[in-house]
Amino acid sequence: MTDKGRHKVFPCICNICLAKWTLILLNLVLFVAGFSVICSAIWVGWNRHSFVKFTGLIKDEEIRSKIVDQTESIVVTRAIYVIIGVVAFLLFVCLLGCCGAVCGSRCSLTHYAMILLVILVLEIIAGYLATGYAYNAEKEIKAAMNATLRHYNDSVGKENKSDATLIWDSIFLTFNCCGVYDHQDLAYKDDNGTNIIPETCCAQRFINAKGELDCYMHKEDKVKPTEVSCYDAIFEVIERKSNIVIGIIFGLVLGQCLSIILA
Repeated sequence: MTDKGRHKVFPCICNICLAKWTLILLNLVLFVAGFSVICSAIWVGWNRHSFVKFTGLIKDEEIRSKIVDQTESIVVTRAIYVIIGVVAFLLFVCLLGCCGAVCGSRCSLTHYAMILLVILVLEIIAGYLATGYAYNAEKEIKAAMNATLRHYNDSVGKENKSDATLIWDSIFLTFNCCGVYDHQDLAYKDDNGTNIIPETCCAQRFINAKGELDCYMHKEDKVKPTEVSCYDAIFEVIERKSNIVIGIIFGLVLGQCLSIILA
């Protein structure tokens, strides 16, 4: 082989090796991520209580138990099975890509690229539909929050609180908010017929001498409620976290496109 021929062949070999190992690395990263999702889904299905406790989203033990009990349904179980099934299929696709790259199998890589292309098209369609239904989802969430808040006053101020009251109290304390829209959503009457606001909606809280959560009262000896809407407070957190989710989704789509090109 002449020097001119070597100069043409060697760069080609280097490019093939680079594409091969890049494809393997991408699929290994996706495989590890998918395996982590499956482990988390199995954990949620096996012991939701320990999973919720591990996330640290809900500090109160009693409220955490109530929420876990509410999720003990056949719908949640089926959703977990669907997630495990979908991710398991994606793991198979990743293995197919790795094996095709390692063995240099043109057939495996072609099937791998075709499957990824179909998945990518489905993801684009799902993203478009999700954008279209976003407004309806917002209305449904508000309706669900209002529906559960109607049961809040059933046991507020009593020793044995209902599940709805405990969960909403946790939301008020965690997000420092009051009501779906404002504190007027849940003003209730005491034994004297006076409209009062729950202390969990208090704008300025402190720990009293007994070690209990208490509230600074204003001049009329009433609880000064926080003016923050729980709907706005929760969705503000979701919007902050959504940037991370969008970044992850963008990274996955970019990885899929790169894998299709390399295959």
